[in-house]
Order: sequence, then C-alpha cells, then structure tokens
Amino acid sequence: MTADSVPKTLLLVEDEAIIGMAETIALSKEGYTVIHVLSGEEAIAAMAGELGPKVDLILMDIDLREGIDGPRAAMEILRRRDVPVVFLSSHTEKAIVAETEEITNYGYILKNSGDTVLFASIRMAFKLHQAHALIEQSEERFRDLIENTHEGVCIMDADDRFVFANAAAHEAFGLQAGNLEGRSLAEFIDERNAEITVRQTAIRRRGEKSEFEQEIIRPDGTRRKIRVRASPQYDHERRFAGSFVVLYDITEEEREHERLRRSEARYRSLFEDSSNAILEEDLSELRPHLDGLAKAVGPGLDAYFAERPDELVRCTELIKIVRANREYLRMVGAASEGDLPATLEPYINRSPDSMLGLREEIMAIFEGRLPFERDFSNELLSREMKWIRLRMSIVPGHEADWSRVLLSIMDVTEQKEAERALEKAVGEKDFLMRELQHRVKNNLTLVSSLLSLDSERSEGLDARQVLMDAQMRIQSIALIYDFLSRSGGVERLGSGDYAKDLVRLLSANYEDGGRDIRVSTAIEDFDLDIKACVPIGLIINELLSNALKYAFPSGRGGEIAVELRRVEGAILLRVRDDGVGLPAGFDWKAGKSLGLQLVSMLSSQLGGTVAVESREGLSVTVSIPEARP
Repeated sequence: MTADSVPKTLLLVEDEAIIGMAETIALSKEGYTVIHVLSGEEAIAAMAGELGPKVDLILMDIDLREGIDGPRAAMEILRRRDVPVVFLSSHTEKAIVAETEEITNYGYILKNSGDTVLFASIRMAFKLHQAHALIEQSEERFRDLIENTHEGVCIMDADDRFVFANAAAHEAFGLQAGNLEGRSLAEFIDERNAEITVRQTAIRRRGEKSEFEQEIIRPDGTRRKIRVRASPQYDHERRFAGSFVVLYDITEEEREHERLRRSEARYRSLFEDSSNAILEEDLSELRPHLDGLAKAVGPGLDAYFAERPDELVRCTELIKIVRANREYLRMVGAASEGDLPATLEPYINRSPDSMLGLREEIMAIFEGRLPFERDFSNELLSREMKWIRLRMSIVPGHEADWSRVLLSIMDVTEQKEAERALEKAVGEKDFLMRELQHRVKNNLTLVSSLLSLDSERSEGLDARQVLMDAQMRIQSIALIYDFLSRSGGVERLGSGDYAKDLVRLLSANYEDGGRDIRVSTAIEDFDLDIKACVPIGLIINELLSNALKYAFPSGRGGEIAVELRRVEGAILLRVRDDGVGLPAGFDWKAGKSLGLQLVSMLSSQLGGTVAVESREGLSVTVSIPEARP
C-alpha cells in the first residue's frame, strides 16, 4: 500500500491484454485502483476526460502496437496534467532509456523485474512527486520574496544573458515583466560600458565579487545609471556558471550630484534640504602631508599606511569638519553643528575594519578615484549602530587643494537587513532542498528495513494484519512530513499536534465496531528535535497498535491512555491500558514480538529506557533524554 491513506488510482497503458490483466490483478491486490487501456490514444483520451482527475500515476508501456508509442503519449498527457509517469519496457538500450528521461524522471522498469520492483518503483514515484511539490512550494516562497524587494535582482548566465530578473530589475531597464529573460546585457549598453562589463565579468570568473557602476540604455533611448553588486555562481563541478546580481538605479542620485557641481548657489540650498546626510570637509592640510609621504616612501603609500595605522590616525587629525546638513545632524543625533568634533579623528574607532575603510578613502582621493563609495557599520553619537553608505566627491573648482570635499551619507541599515534576509532565504532554500533529499533518502531506507522485518515474520501470520501494521508505520513517518510542509521548518516539530493526530489515525485504523475501547491522551505541546520524531512516532505506533489489537480480546471494552510530556530534562512517553495484560511468565525482552523489539531498539537509539509493568492491564513507559536545541 502507498504512504498516503487515500487509495491511489493507476492508469495502466499496456497493449498486451493478458499482460495488462495480470498486472492489473497484482496491482489491485496491492491496494491500487487500476484503469487498463490498450493504446496511447486511449490513454490520452482517458486523461482528457472524466477519468483524468482521478488518475494519480501512469504506468506506460513504451512499445504500443498501433498508433502513437508510449513516450509520445506521455508527452501529450504531461502537456496538460502534472502526473507521475513510470515507463514499463523490455528494452535496455541506452538511447531508449535516455529518451524517457528527457520526458520524465519518475522511473523506468523492465517488465521482467517482478512485482516487488514494480511496487517499490510506484511508491518511489509517489514520494518523488510529493517531494517535487514541496520543492515547488519552497521556490514559490523564494520567488515572492525576490519579486517584492525594491532592489533589482537578476541571475545571469556565463555569457551575461538574463536567466531571471525580478520586477524591480525590469523597471530599471524600462521593460514589462518577463521581457528581460533570455536577452543579453550587451543589448542595453554602449561600447564604453561593454568594456566595463567585460572587466567585471572577468573578476567574477576569478571567483571574486564585483561592485561597479555603469550606464544602461533603455529601449526608448533614455539612459540610466545603475550600481551593480554581483557574486559569481558555480555549477556542481565548480565551473563558473554565471552571476547573482543586485542592482540599484542611481540615476537620480547621480543627477543630484551633478546639480551640486553646476551651481554653487543651488548647492547651498540642496546641501541643507537633501534627503541624504551630507558632510563637508576641508582636506587642504592633508594634501601636502600626503604628497610629502609619497615622496618619502615612493609608490608604496598604501602599504605604508597598512603597516602604520598611527599614520592614518594622524591624517584624520588634518581633516577638518566644515559643516553638516540637517539630515546628517539627525542621523548622528547631534542638536547642532556645535556638537560635532572639529576634525575627523574622534569618529575613528581604530578597529581593523574602520582603519581599512579610512585607508581606502584616503588612497581614493590621493589617486583621484572620485567619486568614491563604500558601505560600513558605524556607531553614532547616540551610541546606535547603523549601516552607512558613504560617497565622497570634491566640489568642482576645488580639485587642486581639496578644501571642499563632500561626503554624502545614507543610512542603509534597512537595505542591508533586506539583503541579509534575501541571502538567508537563498541559503534556506538550498538547505531545505538538501535536507529534504537527505531525509527522504534516509526514511526510504527506514521504510525498506521495516518492510524487510515484516517480511521475515509474515510466515504463519495474517497477511492483511502484517500489511496493515507496515502501513501504519509508514503513515507515522509520512505524518511528520505533512506537519513539516505546513510549518516551513526543518529542525524541530511541535509534539502536540503530531502526537495527537498520530493517535487519532491509529485509533481510526484499528477501530472495531464491536468493541467499546476509549483512547485518551495527555500530550504536552513542546518542540521535538526532528531527528527524534521518526523514532518516537514509531514507538507510539507500536505501543498503541499493540494495545488496540491485543489488550481487549473477545470483544471486551476498556480504556487506553497515551501520555507524552517533559519530565526533568527527559521526554516521558507512556501507553497504558486496563486490558488483560501480559501472559504469566511472559518475558517481553526475550519475546519475538516485532513491535516490542522495535520499541526496545528505537528507545536505545535515542539513549532511552523502557519499563514494562503488567498489573491491572499493561503499562509501558519510555524515558528519553531530551536533545538540546
């Protein structure tokens, strides 16, 4: 039986009537509802008609005597419906197998493999389909985050073609949503900016991040200036596969600076009224000092500063703060310009990052690399930590003496937090995909082992009861993934709802209308380590199912109590009943009951203990040390 409690319907496409009939019987015994058709055309018609919504999986023969073959029929069906397709064939040729893999990857079964392989492949196909659905949900949440951020976010291939671009990126390029994908960046830049692109892509090919500005040309001919931050991306063989890009349209910011340079009179007004914090500094004493150092140490001025941080501090004492606008005063928490220090030196905290940023600023103005921009965290006069974006430029006409240097400062704390949230979301998506793959693989192995144990004890037992026990164990595992898919987490799971739902599921499946058996619960709600959920769920399954099956023979009624709670650093799980108890002299540790063996092994796996008391019924208590988060 499949992992889902709802019976599954299979569409079997097999043109050999006898083979199809035999497979239908075998699958029906396994608990599936089977619809058998003899051709690809019938399969397409069935999926397009009333039967279509009922079909959960298709078993498709490859060679069909008449009409279209299996692969073409599968392609036609998959164009209209997302349904897992498993191919059946006698062929082992590499080309034929490869052809089916291009259509779907849910399975390829050789016809002589036997029912065991067929049933296992069907179960695997259902689990893969469920896993794909979970991944699609995760990707949808990630896409929503990307689409709703104000920054332009793009994914570029190795040749700088757009693979993905969000709404903000389309807006920056002046295009409707969806019109950037597949197009090359070269379509939007002139020759000069193409050279910038080539240089920056080369940096990323070397494995480094790149940050730069360039101009783009929209389809309507207007030009926009963008600031780009790009990180290299690699394929599974660590080859450069493209770039993850965050871009900002800084056209208006650039125009603001240009207006400042054009008019000194307007500069005064803009200085005070700008929405950015602006600080004007006088570096006229710093320039001759740097010139003298450069003559003394030669071309290694940057290395000289790196080795002598005290010289950098000396430079800050030569940088005078001339004036600050209102936004700057508000940002640093100063009431007036009189509260500001006379020089830059008090702002320097002498941390390695602060000294590195200062060195970059001094070398940028000394080498004429202006405007210069950098982001850094800074403690304001109010003792509040903020992320600051600093842009340094010289007022036109003062390039010779550096007597008027403007620092445009923007509080980008919220933007940085958004970027971190975006990076975290990308990381969580990758982690969720890896964790899902790992846990599905582990639990498939666990299911296989449980079925193997059941097969070892099936001789002489009621086959239906053996299959029902196996089904309930598998459902206790599947229930965990149902709760995980709703919680969005992967590390911990709430005990309350999971344990209560598992008890309800077991009670309903083992319910006998002729008995009056009441099941009560005393289950606390606390977080369980996800690694402990499967063993604990299986322990509950074994103890409760044993009580339901054996505690009340001959139609008698009674009560079963299930308790799960925390007790002094441990998790206590107890299942007790007022039934017939264990037979006299029964040694549960030496018994052959698979259920009690599983309880003992799973408790030991979690470092726990098992206590059994058979008096006025049966009480089994499992105590498990609680794993710390």
